[in-house]
Amino acid sequence: MRHKKEVENGFDRCLQYCSMIEPGIMLLKSGAYLIGFLYQGPDLESATAQEAEWLSASFNNAVKRLDEGWMIQQIVCRAPSSEYPVGFFDEPTNRLIDMERYMQFTQEGAHYETFAYLFLTYLPPKHSQGGILTALGDFIMGKNNEDEKSYMERDIKHIKEVVSNFQTSFSQLMRFRRLTFGLANDELLHALNMILNHENHPCKLPDPPDDLDSWLARDVENGEMLVYNNKLLAVLSVDGFPPASRPGILSNIEKLPIDLIWSSRFIVTDQHYARGKIQADRKKWRQKVYPFMAAILNNHNAPADQHALQMVQELDVAAALVEEGSIIYGHYTSTVILRGNDIDELRRKIRDTTKMFERLGFVVRLEKRNAFEALLGSFPGHGRENVRKPFLHSMNYADLAPLTNSWAGSEYCPCPPPNYPPKSPPLLQAASISTTPFRLNLHVDDVGHTLIMGPTGSGKSTLLALIASQFERYDGSQVFVFDKGFSMFALTSSCHDSVHYDLGSLKENGGLCPLADIDDPEDRAWACDYLDSLLHIQLENNKADIISSVDRQLMREAVNTLAKSTKNSKERTITAFQSTVQSMPVRNLLNYYQVDGGPGGDFVDGESNDIEYKSLVTFETQDLLNYGNAITVSVLLYLFRQIEKRLTGRPSLLIIDEAWLALSTPVFAAKIKEWLKVLRKANCAVILATQEVGDIEGNPIISTLVEQCHTKIFLPNPEATTERSAKLYRNVFGLNNTQIELIRYAARKSQYYLVSPVGRRLFDLGIGSTALSFVGVGAKEDIAKISELKREHEDIWPYYWLRERGLPRAAEGWISGYNAKFDKEVSA
Repeated sequence: MRHKKEVENGFDRCLQYCSMIEPGIMLLKSGAYLIGFLYQGPDLESATAQEAEWLSASFNNAVKRLDEGWMIQQIVCRAPSSEYPVGFFDEPTNRLIDMERYMQFTQEGAHYETFAYLFLTYLPPKHSQGGILTALGDFIMGKNNEDEKSYMERDIKHIKEVVSNFQTSFSQLMRFRRLTFGLANDELLHALNMILNHENHPCKLPDPPDDLDSWLARDVENGEMLVYNNKLLAVLSVDGFPPASRPGILSNIEKLPIDLIWSSRFIVTDQHYARGKIQADRKKWRQKVYPFMAAILNNHNAPADQHALQMVQELDVAAALVEEGSIIYGHYTSTVILRGNDIDELRRKIRDTTKMFERLGFVVRLEKRNAFEALLGSFPGHGRENVRKPFLHSMNYADLAPLTNSWAGSEYCPCPPPNYPPKSPPLLQAASISTTPFRLNLHVDDVGHTLIMGPTGSGKSTLLALIASQFERYDGSQVFVFDKGFSMFALTSSCHDSVHYDLGSLKENGGLCPLADIDDPEDRAWACDYLDSLLHIQLENNKADIISSVDRQLMREAVNTLAKSTKNSKERTITAFQSTVQSMPVRNLLNYYQVDGGPGGDFVDGESNDIEYKSLVTFETQDLLNYGNAITVSVLLYLFRQIEKRLTGRPSLLIIDEAWLALSTPVFAAKIKEWLKVLRKANCAVILATQEVGDIEGNPIISTLVEQCHTKIFLPNPEATTERSAKLYRNVFGLNNTQIELIRYAARKSQYYLVSPVGRRLFDLGIGSTALSFVGVGAKEDIAKISELKREHEDIWPYYWLRERGLPRAAEGWISGYNAKFDKEVSA
């Protein structure tokens, strides 16, 4: 007795995915070809209405190049974000701050990240598709497999041409990258697995690269409620549209604090078919303009149906646009796939998503009998499934399509090896207002120079201190800070591989010895330039004539003599140099910097340099600046030199707070201009922070600042829209009115607006209480209390400081980190 073989129809039979025929090109069961892209659109929040309209029109121009047989799908994956950048934190304080941030950003449901994909599917003409009928026809006609190969080669050649043209047009609008093949990860397969199964992990292509439907399929249970991959599924379909569209009308989907898949499908139709459809619709609406009896009786006085008349006029315009090639038509489908662990969670997501659509004037339907077909129709490459296919033109589709994204920042530090190891983590993780995490990187490629601008009290010092703390994430890093107002005092004092120097106290501590290291020819050359700068300042202050070249030559000879005749710093003071140089003008001008001759001697005529350089060095400049330009320049020029000598390729930051003071001094301005051009090669990023945009207005190095500082961070400024400020924002930094409005209404001490060549984003640092205890304190009473605790408890003062601020658990965490670092059992 013959037994009939039972064949189980699994979910894989419903999927179109067949095999990978070329890297990045997948063959579908229908005979179609699938190509995918990952894209990052501009930030709509920062765009003007004109920019949004231009983006929509440009996308329409790219889409209308496609003809019949092509289908375009844009799929937005909104997935929970639990990733947090790793880091090398040895300091108990920095580790505690980072742990607090880790807990904030990895808690379930706190943040969601968006991945935007675009897929192009091409279904060749019938005669070139494979299948049983084609094979039978080839057998009857005596054709061999070579003919089939030629069909496929021709199709692939056509696909590559069309995709290349589309990619050229699309890449001008946004960051756009083809999904290709890698040894450890096939990006196209990775994207399909993300969309179908919500599994975001690398996918290696099977060998041979066939039966991809079975590889991608998961268990599915069809019924009143879909269950897929052990998750309850709900499918929402757009079933009605508002009277008018606008660019980015559905961009709020990306701001929903839920995980979802949003699929927008546009199946291009033939232009002849589009004309016929428009004419048929026009005829239908034309017949409704006047009542039936009025038309029979030829009663022209009967009232016209204004809605029908408007539809006729709109169809006339559409027909004209089709004829001139301004638009194409296609069948549009928009679905949102929601997942839930239980029915209550799913209903909440359905309610929130439906409300969002209804507020925008859309009608959505919760699919029931059509749910399985609608689910399949949302998958890349599936164009037949789902009966809901409204007929729209490409301009409407461009308005509805997800062309903008909330930029989440680069997943890795953009600075390439050898400056930073491959796939180094971002500097720090922040958040945006749409629950999307934001990875803050200062670098654009290997340039990390940054401008930070904002009025006093808007959070500038807190941002700088947090950056300094989080920079320890990179192994072997070092940070040099020129602070003003003791805002870095708490953080620096709490770390152990760090030093905090109040430069105003140099007068009481014996001062510096700038000529101590002049054994090397390069150091002697610097010493001559240093002395020349001091002379230049005194010449300007005394309104004296410029010293002669002979005097300068005598000065150089004196430096060389001092280097050869002395061996230690005690013999290389400014006083010793004065007694050596054979130029009376030089001696007289340098009296100001001689310990017995002028106020500058207390700062730079010392017998030794007691400054110790560690991983975090903070120089407090507030009191020093009160002594005037002549003393400030003499001290800072020497410190700048010492920093330069320590830039040996380690990841480094040089932070200058209140940079307007430096920019207003010609010597400093020239030094900053030099740094911005050369320190990139030493793997050092310069951060310049200033209180007002107007501080750099008219500065001679303004062009260098704008060009070399690729990253710019603007702090909240309620006066941003005033005539003077708005003019500076527009003319100096190229911001538009929308961006200026964002800066005006951003929350003080919380939000920051970043602009760089790779993106723009309004972000929130999300600083917790523990972090604020070290990076957000600078008031005089706080500094006094910390100083008191340091005197009383020495190294473990942060424990008592945290308890003082009502954070006992953080205090215990800090002391545990301290004990682990120093292998101690300190009980506080």
